[in-house]
Amino acid sequence: MTHFRTLCLLLTTLAAYNAQADERCTASSSQSTIDYGQLQQQDLTPGESTFGTRSINWLATGEQEVRLDIHCAQPEKVRLFFSGNSTHGKLFSFGEQGAVQVKLQEARIDNRPVTLRHAAWGEAVSGGGSETLNMGAEKNGVAFIDGGEATGQHLTVTMHVRSYLSPEAFQVRDESVLENLLTIAVRVVE
Repeated sequence: MTHFRTLCLLLTTLAAYNAQADERCTASSSQSTIDYGQLQQQDLTPGESTFGTRSINWLATGEQEVRLDIHCAQPEKVRLFFSGNSTHGKLFSFGEQGAVQVKLQEARIDNRPVTLRHAAWGEAVSGGGSETLNMGAEKNGVAFIDGGEATGQHLTVTMHVRSYLSPEAFQVRDESVLENLLTIAVRVVE
């Protein structure tokens, strides 16, 4: 018997919640929900990862793209902070037997390309950045870099989101719904 599973990843930018967003900037995303619909195990791409001496089999969804846009009233230094349930502190969780990988690319400030660097709140950022940055529960902050920390009014970045599930996640009798709320906070650096 084939088992179906409905999968959904909800993305929220905190700019929608005035109490937690910096009022100098607003944020929006090209979509607020990634809905995988009903998936069958054979529709996913199998793979294997090794952690030390332990090997883990997984099934991956196709990669989804979400564009984040941040508009500020005046030029600002902006950082993004991601939060959500985590799997072993590395990736964001996706139900009890899954994980979500979030990769940032194609960052621009005022239509000029910039790089990305992990950043903690309240800490200075120095050094260069990278064109691609993997986000996770441990390294959840990102700064935009152009020599130093970049300043601008219009910031964009593309999130590449891929979900991974254990093959055991499909051992259900009927249907199961997996969800994770990934929250993105926009903070202006003073």
